[in-house]
Amino acid sequence: MSAIKRKGRSFEQHFGKFLPSGVDFIKVRYIIKVMSRLFGIIAKKDVDVNFLLLREEVEEEKVIEKLKSGIGFGWYEMGKTKTLRIPVVKNFEPKEEKFWKFAETIHSKIVIFHIREKTVGELSEYNTHPFSEGNFMFAHMGTIENWKAVENLLELKWKKKIKGETDSERLFYLLLQNWDEKDPVNSVSKTVKQIESVSYYNSLNFLITNGDRLFAFKKGNFPLFYVRKKPGNELCCASKSTHLAIRSSALKVEEAVVISAETLSEENWKELRDGEVFIVDAALKEMREKI
Repeated sequence: MSAIKRKGRSFEQHFGKFLPSGVDFIKVRYIIKVMSRLFGIIAKKDVDVNFLLLREEVEEEKVIEKLKSGIGFGWYEMGKTKTLRIPVVKNFEPKEEKFWKFAETIHSKIVIFHIREKTVGELSEYNTHPFSEGNFMFAHMGTIENWKAVENLLELKWKKKIKGETDSERLFYLLLQNWDEKDPVNSVSKTVKQIESVSYYNSLNFLITNGDRLFAFKKGNFPLFYVRKKPGNELCCASKSTHLAIRSSALKVEEAVVISAETLSEENWKELRDGEVFIVDAALKEMREKI
C-alpha cells in the first residue's frame, strides 16, 4: 500500500520516529477499535495537535462498525469556535480522508476531541459532538435516560437553540443556562442537581470550554484523567482502546494540560474523583473542587 505524503516525506517517515518500534501503519482510511472517548488539551499558546491512526489486523467492515456513531473535533481560530463533525462513516470516501488529514493540522490553544457511541439520537451532524454555542464548546461521555425531562428544565431561549435529539446537547444548554463565569463550580453543581431530580444517568463526564479556560467534570461510571506536560518532551501517546495516537511537537517548548478518558502514557496521570470539577485557566493554573 502506498504511503501518504506529508511535505515530500512519507507518512511513516514523518511520524514513525515518534512512535514505538514495531508499530505498523496503514492509510488514514483504516480506523480501528473506537468507542466513546473524551480528549482535551489546553496550552498557553497555539500548539499543533496531530491525530494518527495505527494499524491492526481487522476487516474493513468491522472498522466501519466501530466508527459508525460519529467523531468530531473542536478548536479555536482567531478567537472563534470551529468544529469538524462527521456523524457516520458508511465507507471510506475522500471526504473522510480529507477530515483526517485536516485534523492532523489543527493549531489552537484549546482542542476537544470526541468519539461518539450512539445511545440517544440518530446519526447526524447535529447529534455529533462537540457542540458549540457562542464561545463555548462541549463534549459529553455517558447517557442521561430521560432527556425529555432535561429539555423541560430549559428556558425557552435555550430550547430554541436545540438542533439535535441527544441528551448531551440538552445537558450543554442546561449548563449554559446556569453558567456563571465567577462561579463555574456552582454552575456545574446546580446543573447536576437538576439532572438528578428528573433522570437516571450512567455518566455525566464532560469537557466544556469558553475559549479561555477548560473545564472537566467527572460523575458516574467512567473515569477521567489528566496530566501536566512540561516543556522538554513533545506529546506522543496512543490509546490502548482506540489505537488513536496523539502527537504535538510544540510541547517540546510549550507547557500544556491534557485531559483524557484513559491514561495515554507512562506519565503520572491523575484521576478525578467522582463529583469533581477540574479547571485549567489560560495561565495553566489548576483547580480541583468537589461539588
